Amino acid sequence: MKALLKTCNANLLLCLTLLLAAGIASRNALAAVPLAMPLALLATLALTAWLTRRETIAIVLLCCCFFLLGSLRGNQHETRSVIPASIRTLAEAEADVVIVGRLAALVADNGLVSKALIDAYHFKETSTELLQPTRVRLLLRLKDSWPESILPGDTLAVRARLRLPSVGSIPGGFDYSRYLVRQGVAAIGSVTSPLLIAPILTEPAADGHQWRYRIERIRASIGAHLHALLDQPAAGLYRALLIGDRSTIAADLTESFKGSGVAHILAISGMHLGLLGFFIFQAISWLLRRSEYLILRLDIKKISMLLCLPPLLFYTLLAGAQPPVVRSFIMALFIVVALATDRLKSPLTTLAGAGLAVLFYDPLSLEDASFQLSFSAVAAIMLLVPQLLQRLGAPARESSVIGRLLWWLLGAVAVTIAATIGTMPFLLYHFNRISTVSIAANLIIEPLVCLWAMVFGFLALPLQVVSLPAADLLLHIGSWALVAAVAAARFFSSIPFSSLWLPSPTPWIMALYFTFLVIWLAPPPGTLGRRRPLLGLLFCCCLLGLFWPLTPLANSFREQDRITILDVGHGNGVLIELCDGRNVLIDGGSRNSPDFDCGAALIAPYLWHRGIARLDDIIISHADADHYNGIPALLDRFAVDRLWLPYLDAGKPGYAELCRMAGQREVAIMFPDSGTFIENQGYRFIAVGTATGAPAVRRWVDTDNATEDDNGLVVLLQTPRLSMLFPGDIGTVREQELLTAREPIRAQLMLASHHGSVTSNSPVFLAAVAPSHLIVSSGDRAGALFPSQSLRSFAQQNDTTLLTTVDHGTIVIAATTDGYRVQAFKNGQWTFSGSGQDGAITPR
Repeated sequence: MKALLKTCNANLLLCLTLLLAAGIASRNALAAVPLAMPLALLATLALTAWLTRRETIAIVLLCCCFFLLGSLRGNQHETRSVIPASIRTLAEAEADVVIVGRLAALVADNGLVSKALIDAYHFKETSTELLQPTRVRLLLRLKDSWPESILPGDTLAVRARLRLPSVGSIPGGFDYSRYLVRQGVAAIGSVTSPLLIAPILTEPAADGHQWRYRIERIRASIGAHLHALLDQPAAGLYRALLIGDRSTIAADLTESFKGSGVAHILAISGMHLGLLGFFIFQAISWLLRRSEYLILRLDIKKISMLLCLPPLLFYTLLAGAQPPVVRSFIMALFIVVALATDRLKSPLTTLAGAGLAVLFYDPLSLEDASFQLSFSAVAAIMLLVPQLLQRLGAPARESSVIGRLLWWLLGAVAVTIAATIGTMPFLLYHFNRISTVSIAANLIIEPLVCLWAMVFGFLALPLQVVSLPAADLLLHIGSWALVAAVAAARFFSSIPFSSLWLPSPTPWIMALYFTFLVIWLAPPPGTLGRRRPLLGLLFCCCLLGLFWPLTPLANSFREQDRITILDVGHGNGVLIELCDGRNVLIDGGSRNSPDFDCGAALIAPYLWHRGIARLDDIIISHADADHYNGIPALLDRFAVDRLWLPYLDAGKPGYAELCRMAGQREVAIMFPDSGTFIENQGYRFIAVGTATGAPAVRRWVDTDNATEDDNGLVVLLQTPRLSMLFPGDIGTVREQELLTAREPIRAQLMLASHHGSVTSNSPVFLAAVAPSHLIVSSGDRAGALFPSQSLRSFAQQNDTTLLTTVDHGTIVIAATTDGYRVQAFKNGQWTFSGSGQDGAITPR
């Protein structure tokens, strides 16, 4: 205990930071406990103990204070609401409103959708004349280019349809609503045309934000100049590197950088700020050394470091003041102040101080991927690089030119390896992806971007004020390196198996990974410290656990069949996990915007959350995009054995591309005939009412959507404990035909036909199926069309439980010993629970 207290005292700032983080992480468990009074009492006792020179007691009490402080601050930020009641009411009704406000920041425009932040001051419904005051931030989405005449700080009037952002309704998925709330965004406004946006001539802002608008106008000016001066992709990359705007980088290029493991270069962070700080320091130091008077009276290095802070702060604001660059500036501030005051004890202490400041200001940043990646990368570089250089046999820096070059090369390799080791668990947890070529790619691409393109870019920024032609020349020279970096990124990402997609590691594996890594690097004295080989072996086992999680193995021994209807909006996505380990997906699509892929954003994260890396079967009911447009992303990220289709060609380019992609990946394309087409260990999938004797390659072309829907697959799942019918988008005509089909249609559960539409779900068909639970997969927030009133009436009259994904979120049905259990997940929690009786259906 004394050794532990001594270590804690020697690294007090680090311990307090870790305890603050632990308190934030455990805030939900302490949410119902009033913490203010215990915190004040412990703080008083700690101060008393310190004043009476009882340091041990003071340290223990102080540690307890920081743990409670973290939980208290976390709960305070968690409960903040930025949505006024009037705006919430209009957003819930998806009403059309007129908004008057100021453009708050640089508009993000990817060529398909423009996204603009608006500080709204007044609003009114289109049916009224009176403007109402408000103070709220809105995110406007325009499926067109933003008017060039409206710049940040300008007042505008816009007509938009308000809606609330999608809430977190898929376990393991990204909670977009929470993300926007943390950005201060209350609601989303959809604008159908630039003609609905009009500038308003007013006096400059006098609300204290004028400086921020000016910086955003500078960002917009630099971005427009880069766009006009350089060709793509150099213009988009320079916008990302210099002003923090990645919206104009093409999606395929972003994918190339991610696939080659160098995507971090595109996000302004500590590396960019450190490079800029180095150049500013060298320039200021050179200028100050021109004066003999200053050299004799001042510490030039310390003064130069302190004078670097204002330019770095300006660049932080110029880069959009995004969380990663703000954290990097805070870290730089701590390091500079510590060096200038001769109080730099250890790099880790400085890093802990920066983390403490960030977490105290914004406790929920602990959950951000960028926070975890940036701090784990820096900590790993501090701890691992010296040991790696020693093991790699790096020569002394004072040796020959060749020795220096070798030292720099080995240093770059060591930094890349250290950052990879430190960030690997978080990369897999948040992004489920690791690059196998990242070390080689970083050695080539980082010098091109950081030591060439960024150098010329940083020099061009201030030169634009003095000589625009000279600045443009520097940007052109820098763009050559960006073009070479793009070619290198595309090459590395095209190498087979350059990226590995893996399920999310469990938190306990991540905790063991970091625990054994830290103990291995800095073993404590005693028996444990003398067992470094054993600790290294345990660390390697945890590393293997990251790449080969035990969840898929455990899933193969599961005892319950499980059906999950994912909340994908207006579309379908159903995951079926069976007792023998088979994973089957029925449909995977959504009616969404051009820049959103439900397969990559919704379905894949849930599969990884469930520890699934392979899909045995994907069944597509028919060729509507809202049933299949997420499947291509799944074929990219998962091993798929078979793709079951109703027909090969429906005359739709997207569907034809899906079939071609499946063939390229050697996925077997199958066409189920009438009757059982998948069967094992008591379960079976039955194609209901499908024509028999179909040719090996089934082609069907028809432009009549109703006919296409009725030609889709109708699938019945039967297990020993539950049965469920998946009719796709069939209409009442096909429903009538199924009443006389040879195959059974009776089931305990049913996914409502055509998302609960009035053109489907005829009472006679529903009576024949006789489900206990009806589930509607729809994104109709108003509930006017999906589900239809007739379907609601049927459920009420027949004592059938009606669940909708728009109201209940993701719906999970799990078999039990005497039937099945139904649960629903929305707003980050399980909100509904029900059950059904055992009623295994015997085929007729």
